Amino acid sequence: MWQIWLIASGIFFICEIITVGFLVFWLGVGALIAMLVSFFTSNIIIQMSVFVVSSGLLIFATRPLVNKISKKDVVPTNVYSLIGKKAIVTGASGGIGYALVKGMVEAGIEVAMLDYSESLEQIRDELSALGKVYAFRCDLTDRKNRELIFDQAVEALGGTLAGVQKRGLLIEFKDEDWDFIMEVNINAVFAMTRSAGKYMIPQRSGKIINMASMNSYFGGTNVPPYASSKGAVVQFTKAVANEWSKYGINANAIAPGFIETPMTLDMKENPEVYEYKRGRIPKGRWGKPDDLVGTLLYLCSDASDYVCGVTIPVDGGYLCK
Repeated sequence: MWQIWLIASGIFFICEIITVGFLVFWLGVGALIAMLVSFFTSNIIIQMSVFVVSSGLLIFATRPLVNKISKKDVVPTNVYSLIGKKAIVTGASGGIGYALVKGMVEAGIEVAMLDYSESLEQIRDELSALGKVYAFRCDLTDRKNRELIFDQAVEALGGTLAGVQKRGLLIEFKDEDWDFIMEVNINAVFAMTRSAGKYMIPQRSGKIINMASMNSYFGGTNVPPYASSKGAVVQFTKAVANEWSKYGINANAIAPGFIETPMTLDMKENPEVYEYKRGRIPKGRWGKPDDLVGTLLYLCSDASDYVCGVTIPVDGGYLCK
C-alpha cells in the first residue's frame, strides 16, 4: 500500500511545481505521512484519516504565512498611474497648452516645457508648487534651435504639440504667413517627433501625443494654411504609428473642439458665430481647456498601450452633426 502513497505524493509534488500552489504541496506531505503509517497498519481507513488530518492541519497552520508571501509576490499595478512619467510639451503658454501642462503635473508627470513666450518662466514658477516643471525657451521656427533645446530637455520624454493660426482669405495669404504656420504646426511636429524617436526607439517605449483640430476634418473658413497643417498632423500621426508601434511607441492625436482660448477670441466676440457654433454642439456649450486633460492623461498612461495612430475628438459632440 505504501507504493500507492508514494506515487500519490509524487503526483502532488509535480502538480505543485507546475501550479506553484502551497495547497498541493501540503497534500504531498500528507501523502508521505500516510505512507509512513502504512508501514505500521494496513487499515486503509486509518491511512486515509491520517492523510486528511495531517494535510488539513498543515494547510491550516501555514495559511497566514502563505497569505503573507502571496501578497508580497503580487505587485499592485495601476495602468492609469502617471507617477514617474516624463513629458516634453511645446506650446505650453497657450490656453490649451497651459491647462494640459497643469493637468499633467497634477497627475504626477515631470514636464519640460518648450515655448518662446516671455511668460514661460512665470508659468514654471506657478506650476512648480504642484510638481517638477522645467522651462526651456524655444523658437519652433528655428530648426537648429528647436532640436538643440529638445536635447537639453531630453530627460522629459513624450510630448504634445500645439499650434498657431492666422485668418484671412486664401487669395490674400502671403508666403511668409503660410510658411510660418506650416513651420510651427507640422514641420516642428515632424522635427520634435524625430528627435523623440532617437531616444524612444532604443528604450522601446514612449508616448507621442500631437494636437490636431476640428479643421483636421473640414476646411474651415479663412484658415487655409491652418486647416492644411492640422490635416497633415492627423496623417503624420498615422504614419508614425505605422512605423514606430512595433517599438512600443504610441503615436496619437487629440482634436479639440471649439475651446474658449485666446486663439478663438475673435469668434467668441462675434455673437452670431459664437451662438451658431454653440448651437451645433450637443453638449450645449463651448469647451474649456480643462476638458482636454482627461483624454491627454489617458493617452499618456499605460491604459492606452494598444491605442495607435488615432485622433480623438474632444468636441462636445460637434462632429456628430
